[in-house]
Amino acid sequence: MLPEGTLMELSLDRQLAAASSHTGDNFSATVANSVIALNGRPAVPAGAHVWGHVSGATSTTNASSLSVLVLDFDSLTYARRRFPFAADITSADVQKQGSASTYESVKSGSRGAVLNRADKEKALRAGGLGAVAGTAISMGRSGDNGVLPAGSRLSVQTTESIALGVGR
Repeated sequence: MLPEGTLMELSLDRQLAAASSHTGDNFSATVANSVIALNGRPAVPAGAHVWGHVSGATSTTNASSLSVLVLDFDSLTYARRRFPFAADITSADVQKQGSASTYESVKSGSRGAVLNRADKEKALRAGGLGAVAGTAISMGRSGDNGVLPAGSRLSVQTTESIALGVGR
């Protein structure tokens, strides 16, 4: 059993950006570090995969609005087994894309922030979207070109217990 509230570090398998991602796009991430059970054995091994989808994306040209990417998780797979997986993102390594696909680490307080429910709803309304499930990540304001490059770290916390004894 993987209890609700378990913290995990993931590494994104491909780049995601509010400007190029679309609602319904699938994504995957690799578990960066084994999650150790109370008995000292790995509950989820490093290298396991987490699968999810983009549940919303807004890109803005308005300097007073945020570009937002909303990610929702679907499943966890390892050892040829698939388990339902639900988690919130607690931090994301959003970077600013410059010319020639170079990246600069973001120090800004707004870009890379995980938005609370009220800010998520406000940003999605401004982008013409309604309520959607998932964690909203600020990708910055107009001209920031915030991206989550392949290999970016996502810290997540499970929102439901996961029975790992029997796969689906």
